[in-house]
Amino acid sequence: REEDQLQIDCKLWFDKNYPGKQMLFFKIHNEGWKPMKQARIDKAMGLRAGVYDMFLSIPAAGYHGCYFEFKSLKGGLSKNQKKFKAKAEKMGYKCVGPVRDKEVFITEVQEYLIKDNGDYCIALCI
Repeated sequence: REEDQLQIDCKLWFDKNYPGKQMLFFKIHNEGWKPMKQARIDKAMGLRAGVYDMFLSIPAAGYHGCYFEFKSLKGGLSKNQKKFKAKAEKMGYKCVGPVRDKEVFITEVQEYLIKDNGDYCIALCI
């Protein structure tokens, strides 16, 4: 899938450009077809419809962290994703999406991690 490859490319870019911080940027496994039994188990374990695809757990730019939702060129945010975005933003998280290409992702990450004085926030998070 186009969206899967985009996520892979963005994760690889992040890992290469922010060494030592890879564990702080991770996938939230909340999509895809699965047998009904597994879907029930996942839901019981805390799977939530609408949660974005990936999370950058570094506080920066006045936010607690940043969620990313990746979409193909044709895809849009679902009703549940719009609800999640509104709730997460109200709680002090940044939500970026839909991300449709790697360059948009790179720009968003770089702008998120740059503080007002131009230094990278990541340097403060060692």
